[in-house]
Parts: sequence; structure tokens; C-alpha cells
Amino acid sequence: MPASSFVRGGGLAALAAALPLVAPAVAGAATVSSPPSVSQPYCSTHELTPEQLAAGETSEITCYSTLSDSLRAVGVDAPKGAGVDSLVGTQVAASGIAAVHYKASGGTGEYLSVAGDGCDGGGISFSAGESWNDAIASTRHRLCSQVKHYSDNDYTGSIQTTNGGNGALVPMNSALSRQVSAIRYLGSMNP
Repeated sequence: MPASSFVRGGGLAALAAALPLVAPAVAGAATVSSPPSVSQPYCSTHELTPEQLAAGETSEITCYSTLSDSLRAVGVDAPKGAGVDSLVGTQVAASGIAAVHYKASGGTGEYLSVAGDGCDGGGISFSAGESWNDAIASTRHRLCSQVKHYSDNDYTGSIQTTNGGNGALVPMNSALSRQVSAIRYLGSMNP
């Protein structure tokens, strides 16, 4: 290999590719089947129960290229012909989705649908390195009228509580924007 390619990083890249990556297994760590990308902006996960959260489990997030595939993966059937705007707005009943979280403050771009059937303190928790950890900039209320966002994945640190009816979009404040590591779903259930 010519010296110039090593200087430009070619030799380092080849060396890095040849070295195996070994990481210790972490109990309860999330597995991400498909990391989000421009071609797979629709992510989904299931709400963990309060007991699962207390046990330190983290959320398993999978991303898809279409919204209907993402919702179907968590057991929610999208109404035939419904577009993204109607599915995340108030036009469709909130059942099946606790909330939707976005990486953009205006409720656009990549988003995470959280399937759930109650607002009893269950939630989600991101492991370090997960693409949604420290990425959320806004939340759209669906089933749950109250959503508590935490800066640390053990439900400590800075907190922002958002409140709203089905379809209400709330941006994270400056202390929590792109700093959310755990979320709990509470409050009364929206229609």
C-alpha cells in the first residue's frame, strides 16, 4: 500500500476493519434491528411495564421505511389510505400508541411510535449508544395525557413533563431537547 493512502487514513481503516470488535454483554440491553436512517425514518417500540422498568430493562427499537410497517410491527393497524399526518394527528383514535417522539422540534423527520395500552407509569428507557438516546426534540401525545421525560435512563436527572390531548405536539425545553434518556407515560387516557 502506498504511504499516501496510509496517511489519508486508508491504512488505519484497513487495520480497524481487521480487528474484531468485542464488547461485554449487558443484561437487559436493547437490540436495535434496524438503526434509523434516511431510508428508515419510522421507528417503533413497545411500552415497558413499570415492573420491567424497575428491573432495568431497556427498550428494543426497530426502524422501517414506511409508517404502516412500523405500526404493524407493534400490533397497530393503520387505517387503509391514512397518511402520516392523519395517523399522528387527532384524526385517528389514540388507542394503541402511548405517544410519538421526534428527533425534530416541529414533529417532523425521524420518529418513534411507542405502542402501549395504558398510562400507568410504564415507559421506555434507552441504552447508551442507542440512536434515540439523547435525540428526542419533541413529543406528540396520543393515548396518554401526561408524558414525563428524564435526562438519565434510570428516571433521574432533569425532568420535563408535557401534558396534552390526542395529537398535541410539545417541543422539549432547552434543558431536555436532545437530552432524553427515559420516558414514563402517565395521566388520563385520551380518546
